[in-house]
Amino acid sequence: MFSRNQLYKTTATLEGCPNAVTSLSFSAEARFIVATGDFGAKVWDTSNMSEVALPSKVTQREPKQPKRAFQVASWMYFSSKIHVLILGSVRGDIYLLSWSNVESAFQVFRALLPCTPGDQGSQVIAMDVFETVVTNKTGYFVTATLDGHVHLRSLTTAGTQTIFLIQLDKSFNLGPVRFGKMRDVYVFGTIGGGIMCLDRATGEIRESHTRGPVPMGTVIIGRSESLFVAGTGQDFQAYRLQDIVYRQTYAGPGRLIAPISKDIVFAEEETILVGGTDSGMAIVYDTQSGKVIQTLQYPRGGLVQSVASCTLKNTCFIAIAGSILDHPSDILIFKKHRKAPTNISGLISYPTFVKLPKTAHPPLPNEFVSPSKDHHAFTPFITAHDDGTVKVSRSSQLHEEYEPSSQFHAEYALVEALSRFHAEYVKASLKGHDDHGVESSTVSAVPRGSRASQTEVASESETIFL
Repeated sequence: MFSRNQLYKTTATLEGCPNAVTSLSFSAEARFIVATGDFGAKVWDTSNMSEVALPSKVTQREPKQPKRAFQVASWMYFSSKIHVLILGSVRGDIYLLSWSNVESAFQVFRALLPCTPGDQGSQVIAMDVFETVVTNKTGYFVTATLDGHVHLRSLTTAGTQTIFLIQLDKSFNLGPVRFGKMRDVYVFGTIGGGIMCLDRATGEIRESHTRGPVPMGTVIIGRSESLFVAGTGQDFQAYRLQDIVYRQTYAGPGRLIAPISKDIVFAEEETILVGGTDSGMAIVYDTQSGKVIQTLQYPRGGLVQSVASCTLKNTCFIAIAGSILDHPSDILIFKKHRKAPTNISGLISYPTFVKLPKTAHPPLPNEFVSPSKDHHAFTPFITAHDDGTVKVSRSSQLHEEYEPSSQFHAEYALVEALSRFHAEYVKASLKGHDDHGVESSTVSAVPRGSRASQTEVASESETIFL
């Protein structure tokens, strides 16, 4: 059981949405929150919970105009301290707005026309960004449209550029779209269980499966890319992403009105999930056990299909909104104070299984050994230290050092370092040998404090969890 001081408490109620909210999204550091619907978009500054005026180009008018009715929204934050809001409309228009600290206002700096102007199928139905906090001056965002277009663009402070634009077969029934950790694009079919991985440079199909849950209205992918969770209407189901193997169900309250529209988001370093319902509340689940931790009540009742979260070092936010057509909707913001996390067990609850040859000298539990590419290349050891840094070394000689982007403890930093080397590791380890016939090294990715059962030994090889 969770004590009362571990639960979320209502901190604000935001009013003013005249109709159903179709999406909610926090900006970086929870500075702003945006709500979208056929009423357009509304943004609040969470420092004082006041609504921020938006430019007339994105303000809905009467009679309502499809190009100003927004289905989805996402945020990016650049190191130059620029918040960028991306809005996708029912007509297919995409607006990019930036926040001016000088004028304390949003300004439209790009308006992108639909892929197929005049076609009702150009409606933007899904969007994702890579990353919310842009670390290398270039961000990326991908959109999906009702007629099956997947459009990947890069974004800098200078503007946008198309990376690829493809159209999937109508039989796929394109729905959610998500970035993988290496920036490949995953697309999910709303019906039929279809899942594809698209190459980040060309849009070519790298992998294709038809074993996903049915339906898939919303999807989230874990940071380690070991699992995804899909909203299936009645509940939420977790699958291993590598081979689409079922892992767990997060049960809904039982009442079903709108089958495929409920949002789900991770929070608190992926140790919890927050999902919408058709029953006047959102539900907070424990990621590992699937148990309900808390229900977040929506006083107006009815559909609560839009949810959002933002996790900071010492504070966590969850937002929920009403989703009943032709009825006013409120946005409730819940808040919880906490100590910085001491482990990341929630991040590795559903690991990828990789078979590797046994070695005589396995690394320590907090070290990662990257496979060498040739006989002369050194084998880097990635070690998480108590001061929160991750050191990449050649034996005792320091090779490179990373400061984790968040100020969490060493276990979380370890996962950040593992993510940097994961692609090379999996490619080499699945082959069993590198290009020169050198055996791949073992990896132990079980952080201190995690369950001992997360390390299992097979008869001919070790089962390693990433």
